[in-house]
Amino acid sequence: MSSTVTEGYDATLRLIAGPAAASGTGRYFSGEREARALDQAYDPAARHRLRQATDELLAVSTRS
Repeated sequence: MSSTVTEGYDATLRLIAGPAAASGTGRYFSGEREARALDQAYDPAARHRLRQATDELLAVSTRS
């Protein structure tokens, strides 16, 4: 989905200051609509691999 800068601004502002902000849902949104993330986001093994890769990259960046 592609949007204009104004549409992106409006959607972001609603998430920051609108009803969703009050509950701190932690849910995924596509524009202004609540949506399901890609299946990979719900895969524990994929999340684990991402965490490992992130930890490795952070370790490398702190050694530099």
